[in-house]
Amino acid sequence: MSTRSIVLGLFALGAALAPRTALAVDPACNTLTPTPLYLSGSTALEPLLKTIGPKVAADATSPYTLVYLKDGSCSGVTRIIGDGLIKQTMNYIPATYDGVSAVPTCSVDATAGLAGDLVLSDVDASLCPGSPAIPNLKDFNGPVNNMVFVVPNTSTQTAISAEQAYLVFGLADAGMVAPWLDKMYYFIRAVDSGTRAMITANIGTGSHAWNGVSMKPTGGSNGTGDVLNYVVGQATTGNQEKTIGILGEDFYDQSNNRSSVKALAYRAFKQRYAYWPDSTLTSRDKRNVRDGRYGIWGYIHMLAAVDGQGVPTNAKAKFFIDLLQGTSTPVGYDVTDAITDSHLTPTCAMNVKHPIEFGALTPYAPDKPCGCSFEKRATGAEPTGCMACTGTCPGTQVCRKNYCEAK
Repeated sequence: MSTRSIVLGLFALGAALAPRTALAVDPACNTLTPTPLYLSGSTALEPLLKTIGPKVAADATSPYTLVYLKDGSCSGVTRIIGDGLIKQTMNYIPATYDGVSAVPTCSVDATAGLAGDLVLSDVDASLCPGSPAIPNLKDFNGPVNNMVFVVPNTSTQTAISAEQAYLVFGLADAGMVAPWLDKMYYFIRAVDSGTRAMITANIGTGSHAWNGVSMKPTGGSNGTGDVLNYVVGQATTGNQEKTIGILGEDFYDQSNNRSSVKALAYRAFKQRYAYWPDSTLTSRDKRNVRDGRYGIWGYIHMLAAVDGQGVPTNAKAKFFIDLLQGTSTPVGYDVTDAITDSHLTPTCAMNVKHPIEFGALTPYAPDKPCGCSFEKRATGAEPTGCMACTGTCPGTQVCRKNYCEAK
């Protein structure tokens, strides 16, 4: 008998002899209170849902339970332009969720399925495989997220260029970019991932298949989390130098993830220098994203069916879109603060904009700038060049959230 057979046999015997405990049964998603708001798409945006979900569930005027499926940005896009049905277990965020515990799950009727209210994607639908058209739907832009290349914290690598990334993920060892010469140590996302699609747009691999070990969410698994775990797993194996992965920075910034992996500075095509998304490796100010030096960023895309005037026909979808775009004022919490706490960048803190991921940058002046208060909340430190205020500010500046801001 082989060693493997012996191990499996002992495992089975132990399972048979072990005392049995009753398994908790997932509630039916449609029975949750308050009313479920069904989301699907990006796995990288789970930190946002975990942060804002309890606040939405406890909203004094329009409470909803955020129920979501982590299946990848482009999978969500494919669903909403297809039959729109979700037929599997989903996660949900109750008002009592503490932000760090395992997210509870609920069950969907596998026979009937349900129609999602809104799809969240990290990228424009045109960047998904096949460049799908989205008839009768509108893409609403939300806060900004950016993607990072990460390596184990024990790696000595500090930067990567667009040209290098093209050769690594496009050609593997044939690209001859040391030390990333073994595709078994490239931990990437599946083709329907928004993280991968955004990086693809920036490094120019286009429709070509990527090299690497692909992580796709299955069951309750989170593809983004799997990438992190696999990169971390190589930290002490002697393979740390040839290991590389891709993550959304909101996930990279979550919890203690930065203590296990580090982001590489990135030099885009036609740039002379490589930049981290933040002003330094250890900062969290998103300064180089906000000012346009770091290239791999985009808006949260919220896809919903609309009427002839471009207004969402689904009231729950409209609620969530208005919430993230700042056109509604919820009672009891500040949405901009919740977005910042989710490690995303509110558009009021941006100084540049673009029409699509990797599109041409142009200056951006938000109606109600919040750059100073964003930096203070994101970093915990007084932002350089900002003036604190309690009511009045010089010239045409306005005291907004305790800082003098333009307009």
